[in-house]
Amino acid sequence: MKSIFYIIAFIIGFIQPIMAQYGKLDSTFNINGRVTTGFLPHSGHANSGGLQSDGKIIAAGTVQSGNNAYFGVARYNSNGTLDTTFGVDGKAIIQIGTQKRDHVRALRIQPDDKIIIAGITSKDTNSHIALIRLSPNGVLDSTFGINGVTILALEGRSNNGTSIAIQQDGKIFLAGYTSSPNTDALVCRFTPDGKPDSSFGIFGKVVTDIPWLSNGANAIAIQRDGKVVTGGFVGFAHNGVAVYDFSLIRFYENGILDSTFNMDGIVRTSISQWVDQLYGLAIQPDGKIVAAGHTNSGDPNHSNYDFVVMRYNEDGTLDTGFGIDGQVITSFGTSDDGANSVAIQPDGKIVAVGQTSYWFDSDFALTRYHIDGTIDTTWGIGGKATTDFNSSSDYGSSMVLQTDGKIVAMGSSENDFAIARYLSGLIVGVIDLTSVDGVLLYPNPVQEYETLEYTLKQDETLTIELYNIAGQLIKVFVSQRKSSSGTYRESLYFDDHMIPGIYFLRLSNEHGGLSVKILKQ
Repeated sequence: MKSIFYIIAFIIGFIQPIMAQYGKLDSTFNINGRVTTGFLPHSGHANSGGLQSDGKIIAAGTVQSGNNAYFGVARYNSNGTLDTTFGVDGKAIIQIGTQKRDHVRALRIQPDDKIIIAGITSKDTNSHIALIRLSPNGVLDSTFGINGVTILALEGRSNNGTSIAIQQDGKIFLAGYTSSPNTDALVCRFTPDGKPDSSFGIFGKVVTDIPWLSNGANAIAIQRDGKVVTGGFVGFAHNGVAVYDFSLIRFYENGILDSTFNMDGIVRTSISQWVDQLYGLAIQPDGKIVAAGHTNSGDPNHSNYDFVVMRYNEDGTLDTGFGIDGQVITSFGTSDDGANSVAIQPDGKIVAVGQTSYWFDSDFALTRYHIDGTIDTTWGIGGKATTDFNSSSDYGSSMVLQTDGKIVAMGSSENDFAIARYLSGLIVGVIDLTSVDGVLLYPNPVQEYETLEYTLKQDETLTIELYNIAGQLIKVFVSQRKSSSGTYRESLYFDDHMIPGIYFLRLSNEHGGLSVKILKQ
């Protein structure tokens, strides 16, 4: 007899909702939808975060007191309260270097709930990349690097690690830039235990030099074919004024530039005359690349920044079916606003998060777009949402999408970590699939092969995909297959190189979808 396990599924679809709720703060999260966390006597500024498989929220950033700076991490229960089982009363402070000048830049959660954090640590007169791994409870993982820490130094250079992506096999990509004195984009790959991966580039590193120009990576994403895309900046100083454009660089899995991407592997996009900076990247299920950041209105004094979202085709050309010639610019007012992170909802809508100003009187700022780049006016107020934490300096730095569709934005408020959770408008229900006639998934947990049985009551065009806990597309089992009504049995192969942890199997058609939580052993 088959052994059938209890499965929790998330059904995502559309109904006629109360439209005023879209984009509002979630009142089930710390009562008013927002929370701040202090690290006294230190100040704290969160700039990255993630979700663990049980729905707990991790935020990481720099905590600082005077000239001393450390890695800071906090964990929250799904209701917004600090999880006191993590670190000390829900918080952990980690010192990396002896000079106590350690700054967090990025965080990712592994499928086994271990926490990867990247940043910089100072040694002598240079900064070096610091990569650490914490156990799910906030303690340094001694099986990673040396006692949980890996330091990467390029001799004679200052280095900055800005973003992380994790491959299916557990290898870790880190992107950033290195300077001496010119700035060049840097991509590194590490083995799952924190050692430089010699099969990537030269001793695990690739430095991309664009002659006569400075360039660097602020974001990184992995395509479903294994190719790696970084996004950031490329530019120069003109009469003492910086001039930067969006930059995308794509590599094969071994670190060689991808010549099928704009012929030389590098795409440069000028949006304004002065400063355009890319900070967020996301890959759509169809392979198109979404990039977000800020653009300048044309003032050489670098004032009046606006949100900008771009979409590129797989070959690096701008997608002219998105916005106006591939770009959408959104203003939150007369101040200097900009986006720092971008994500794709399961329904294809695009969410960007940032702040309403780079100076004072700043609030969290979010905006949502339809698939074609038009602003989604059913969300927030005219497609925008802002949140004031009752301080003059609130900055949204990062964002994650919960499996129930809610949007979690992370950043800082004055000298504290700040988190806000918003209602997305996606209608999510939880059901026990064992009570639904004709739908079976077994075994769960899975080791190598999974069997999916289901019945279609009518002809459908069906897609079956696998996502990891971070919402990244891992594998496509069935792509827009036209299927007649009837009963089906699919044998799904889970590759040996997939690391153990939580995944989501998603079945979808043009009307909506169904996501099933699976444990890979």
